[in-house]
Amino acid sequence: LYPLSILRDGHRQVYAASNNENVYTDLWKGPFYGFKDVTETYQRTEDPIRVKPLNIYYHFYSGEHLASLRALQRAFHYAAKQSLHKIHTSEYIRMVEDYFATRIRSIDGGFAVTTGGHLRTVRFDDTARTLDRSRCQGVSGAKREKGSLYVFLDAGSDHKIVFTNASEAARR
Repeated sequence: LYPLSILRDGHRQVYAASNNENVYTDLWKGPFYGFKDVTETYQRTEDPIRVKPLNIYYHFYSGEHLASLRALQRAFHYAAKQSLHKIHTSEYIRMVEDYFATRIRSIDGGFAVTTGGHLRTVRFDDTARTLDRSRCQGVSGAKREKGSLYVFLDAGSDHKIVFTNASEAARR
């Protein structure tokens, strides 16, 4: 897996979220069905927690061979069955850039998060804590999945994520 980006000559070069078919086909020398293995990459970067976005990066010549076309169709069928939030590449690039510019500091009961407005999700792993909605700012929602709490931020730049214990929330 490649990192989100690298710094090159003072500029951030954002990598695609997934490898293209060249990696799976030995630079298009074959086997031309090799891109079928991209679904295994998607699965391995999803569980136990998502570490890379799912994208299908391919070139027009994937239609050159029946085997490569079938591998591409397999990737699309797999993606169609997933619960995904679709974004454009340009949006992904802004999110990656924002990731490196985001600042997080501790505050009473949680965290203050300053973003450029493009990074819209913060994940907290292995926590039983819940949000104290009355004290949160710039938080549009949350979802618990696979032991992690995903907190969704609005398009603003200043956010406060404040937690309460589940037992405290039940008493209110």
